[in-house]
Amino acid sequence: MRRHRLQDPLLLTLTLILGFLGVTSAPTVHAATLKCAKYRSPLLSKRVEYCIQRTQSDRPAQGEPVFYFMHGIFGDARRWRSNRYDESLRKLASEEGFPAASFVTFDTSALSYFIDRADEPRLAFQRWFIEEFIPFIEASTGVCSQRQCRGLIGNSMGGLGALHTALRFPNLFGLVAVNSPALLPFNIFEPWADWKAYIDRHPISTAKGKFFLDHSRQAFGTRENFDAHDPAWILTHSWNSSTPFPELFMDVGGKDSWGFWEGFFRLRSVLETRGLEFESHFEPDGSHEIEAQPLRRERLLRFVRQFITGRRWTPPY
Repeated sequence: MRRHRLQDPLLLTLTLILGFLGVTSAPTVHAATLKCAKYRSPLLSKRVEYCIQRTQSDRPAQGEPVFYFMHGIFGDARRWRSNRYDESLRKLASEEGFPAASFVTFDTSALSYFIDRADEPRLAFQRWFIEEFIPFIEASTGVCSQRQCRGLIGNSMGGLGALHTALRFPNLFGLVAVNSPALLPFNIFEPWADWKAYIDRHPISTAKGKFFLDHSRQAFGTRENFDAHDPAWILTHSWNSSTPFPELFMDVGGKDSWGFWEGFFRLRSVLETRGLEFESHFEPDGSHEIEAQPLRRERLLRFVRQFITGRRWTPPY
């Protein structure tokens, strides 16, 4: 089982030798800036903002890999920038090189969880994303429309969203990579006493924890609906061994103020039990916020780059 994938030793050795001899690589490529636009969504009945950052030019190559970024709580299409992923992508493209790819961010709502919300039928964010938004992006930009060159990235609430979306629609996504995913150790509809004990174990105020729990229960509606979007539950109860499993990367910090490392270890245990391949990192001193942790952002993006350039698929262009 592959849990920690290291850089190819031959490539690393060659890079060090060339650097020692003063041999330079090909001219560096700088990632394009983040460009945003809006379109009218028929399903959501509102204008939705989305942004795209490309690694090599402003116009995507036909069929180039595409990665959709899911934002955190109270986030929007510009959270990619405020989380500083755009900065990390420009750095990698300039210093290490990055193949042609498009990174797409988009609005949902402050507490969307990237699900079809139980409390408001018109806020069907998962249905919108799968049935409307992805086809819209593919048709308007010409990016990849195949599983082997399409992936999901997420942070915090968006990390949970990326994981459950990839597992609920495994035929659509070949990669899922997340920082600080909002993973929980048990169902949100467990008794308040269990949640109070969880809150007391972490630096979360009771008021903040109760706000999160109440709004989460309102969004999911039922215990069964939460289970259906819980990555650990999906893999334990509904995952078929013949189902294609995405390339998976996840990390979490030991100083995550929400205590999401408890859910992280729960999911990691399930992955190990099922014998599924993945890469995971536990950073003992890492916090929940990813903005001040460039190494974690860059490690995720290098995983994406390896997915693009790896032997598991051949680019369609």
